Amino acid sequence: MSLETPDWDFVRAHPNSDFFPWQAVALALDIDHYALQAARTGEAALPSDSPIRAILDLHQERLNEVMPYLVGVITRARVWDTKTPDGGRTEDMVSLVDFAGVALRLGWKLPVEFPRWRPVDWNVWRDIPKAKLWQVVAVSTKVSPDFLRDNERFSREAVEKFDLPGDFWKRYQIAEASLGDGLPTAASPPNLEGSELARTVVRLADFARFAAVKGWNLPEDFPRPTSTTDLSSPSMGESSKTNEVDGGAGNVTVVLPYTTKKLDLLFQIMREEWATSDPRNPPKSKYVAQKIDERLGYKTSSDGKASRAGDALAAVIRPDLPVDGNEED
Repeated sequence: MSLETPDWDFVRAHPNSDFFPWQAVALALDIDHYALQAARTGEAALPSDSPIRAILDLHQERLNEVMPYLVGVITRARVWDTKTPDGGRTEDMVSLVDFAGVALRLGWKLPVEFPRWRPVDWNVWRDIPKAKLWQVVAVSTKVSPDFLRDNERFSREAVEKFDLPGDFWKRYQIAEASLGDGLPTAASPPNLEGSELARTVVRLADFARFAAVKGWNLPEDFPRPTSTTDLSSPSMGESSKTNEVDGGAGNVTVVLPYTTKKLDLLFQIMREEWATSDPRNPPKSKYVAQKIDERLGYKTSSDGKASRAGDALAAVIRPDLPVDGNEED
């Protein structure tokens, strides 16, 4: 006999919501906190060897273990209580993300569904020009870097417990290996010259150029460069072909006076649909147009066909080269 598991879809939709510590512990044990509360109400009637009693005892042990370490993340919140004269009382509350940080540092194994990090606060990050490389990579994967405390040093061992998205380590390893060779480092203030921080700080705009060359998708609000559309930065008005692939148009660097979010999304679609397509089986223009509608927010027609803008842009980005030896009609 066991207790019900939580509704993780609901829980993960509210990572910053406050919970009572006992509720957070129940979720950490993969137990629905309402089911646990009901079992706690009938605990006195349970036999000493009941599996439910064993679960309740484990829950209490974990609660006693974690409470001293929650001091720094506990908040006092007003909760509804009809039994009190003013209809409420003040209780200790904690967000699941803050609770996870404490529990993981204690060595607890949390359910895979338990929220471990916050979404990126774009009100802050869209205006940050540069940051440590690992922070920029985290933001590029929609993870807020505040899962590490200010006094904690970044390392693989330090962050593995947080189960970051699978592309985090791939991006970090490629970006770290490319520092100074494809991905520029940001100049450091004089008092940090020559320090480790100086070598690992990058501009978000430089990372966006680097990510574009690698074909990585970035969040819509990730800061983009305002002068070029690719990694290299030749002088204004200069355009240079950087690669030839099977006699076709390879990676091309184009310098513009500025770029926009929609233009960046259009470049992403070009890379996704045409950069690696099989000439014998090219993508259909109508599917490319539908993707453009989806990414750029254009409204499709009532019969499901792409918008006129989507059709027009799909035609614009279609390569001029013959497909399988013949031009498309």
